[in-house]
Amino acid sequence: MINQEDSGPCQTAIALARTAAATLAASGNPLAHRDADLLLAHILSIEPAAIPLFTAAVSNDQKIRFQTMVDRRLTGEPVAYIIGEQGFWSLDFYVNEHTLIPRPDTELLVEVGLKSIANLARPTVMDLGCGSGCILLSILSEHVGASGVGADISAAALDVALRNASRHSLVARTDFVESNWFSNIKKGVRFNLIVSNPPYIPAGDIAQLMDDVRDFEPTSALDGGADGLDCYHAISLQALGYLAKNGCLAFEVGVDQSAPVCALMEALGYREIEVYRDLSGIDRAIVGKKPQES
Repeated sequence: MINQEDSGPCQTAIALARTAAATLAASGNPLAHRDADLLLAHILSIEPAAIPLFTAAVSNDQKIRFQTMVDRRLTGEPVAYIIGEQGFWSLDFYVNEHTLIPRPDTELLVEVGLKSIANLARPTVMDLGCGSGCILLSILSEHVGASGVGADISAAALDVALRNASRHSLVARTDFVESNWFSNIKKGVRFNLIVSNPPYIPAGDIAQLMDDVRDFEPTSALDGGADGLDCYHAISLQALGYLAKNGCLAFEVGVDQSAPVCALMEALGYREIEVYRDLSGIDRAIVGKKPQES
């Protein structure tokens, strides 16, 4: 808790952050200082690095709001949900309990996707299970000629994605559809790139996830079935009917999933399959081209 003796108008931002960090650390939070800085910086509308230099008075209202946020973090709620946004690629995205929190590893999928459409003037992109829209919108922000569709089974997630499209002035180049994979996507539509970061956690492993993931992020966006591969089978097969000639299908995969996902794509005839590693050296993204048309 914020010390009452320090709650007067002269209390500095850095003192508030240090007190909160000590409280979070005592609860076992290994990122206590980072979390305290992120929460307070959000309240003060400054960058976290500027907290030591912040000389303006912190109002009582700001202190109360900050303490409420710290209390939520003490329950295990992720910082991104508390402040309502998360940085990804070069943009900030709204997030809430209906969407996964974008992670740095997933930026590799954006990089791979952009590489696959780099030589196309007006490519079309589909993001399956788009959640906050971070993958699709990051791709569109980099390729100014691209347009795309984001599909998600959750209407609440699509509301967030639409807000993010508006936030980044991309509404004119996006469409969002409530759909269980391709179930509500018009027949005959073709995409140069289909990307997906699908649920890939084996159902039996969900109970062992970190508390802030298991208890707060949507299970429907995590559970990939018994072996974690259910969604890859469904998407790889159905995508054949929606990819343009030489179109690419790109996935994010979990640890030790690259070999089986490559195998199922090969069995369906996908060509030039490539695996990309993240900064930790883990196979994280896979891309393959649509089979040659007879």
